[in-house]
Amino acid sequence: MTPKPKRWSFWLVSATALLSIGAWQAAQIAVDAKTRAMAAVKVPPKKTRSDGRKPSAKELAQIDPVGTYIARAKRGMTDQEINWMIEDFHKRGLDKDLVPDTVEHYQSLRQRQAAWYLQALAEGFSLSPSQKSEAAARLRRWRLQGDEEYAAKANEPDPITNNELKVGDRAADYAFASQWLFIGDHADPSVLCDLTPEQKRLTYQDMPSGIYRNYAHDLAADQWIMPPNATLEPKSSPVAVPDIFPLMPSQLVPPGQRSGGELAQARRLQPAQLRIILLFHREIAAWLSDSLEKNTPVVTDPLEPQAPHNE
Repeated sequence: MTPKPKRWSFWLVSATALLSIGAWQAAQIAVDAKTRAMAAVKVPPKKTRSDGRKPSAKELAQIDPVGTYIARAKRGMTDQEINWMIEDFHKRGLDKDLVPDTVEHYQSLRQRQAAWYLQALAEGFSLSPSQKSEAAARLRRWRLQGDEEYAAKANEPDPITNNELKVGDRAADYAFASQWLFIGDHADPSVLCDLTPEQKRLTYQDMPSGIYRNYAHDLAADQWIMPPNATLEPKSSPVAVPDIFPLMPSQLVPPGQRSGGELAQARRLQPAQLRIILLFHREIAAWLSDSLEKNTPVVTDPLEPQAPHNE
């Protein structure tokens, strides 16, 4: 679906409003942000492809989730980190076209999606081992309930035409992570586990009013990276990326710099944020991978014969 062009007046209003909202939320979650960020730097980082270690339970208990989130957002992601995550996404089979031919295939896909989602929550909210275990158990119950419902409905005839449905005909409700995870808010971070007051400050739950919160959400959603002609599957999702993790003001890209700069936007994200983007919009993985390849300088072997250059 090709994004509709937006007028400059809308962008100016939206950008101003979003920056104001971002400043408000930043003020709410970033009390003594500088001090928090400095403290967070001293905490051993979460396991990445570069450091190769996991913080212990004792270390996790000492982590300030707000300060850690702010510090990681400010640091952004390198091209290598982005590429590593895309590789992991591909290895787990989460970037494939959703055209399974068996119920078991769907169940396996949902299991892998749930594991990826749980990893994003653990990273973004600095979940403790007990919180992660609690979230994993609740998420598993919700996933298995959906598996049973899908298995029962997969062979039911279409209620309108009475024709037999194919396995993939009910894909939207059961295979798209942005859809099945949030039917009934069962996979909302604050529902999956008991977040601490500090962790809740990383969500939109503390916005002063429902209308204001929805407006903030809509504007923030427009700031997340989206490749050209994205399919946005399914067309209407009950949840968007900003429902999970907020953007910091430092991560926002001015409207005039957004065209053709989606890779630059990805570099402003932190791993937990990019995980959710890939999970909700799997086509972005291939698109970002292509952008990374185009931005990689070609190094030629000085000993390799070069083609003659004709003036």
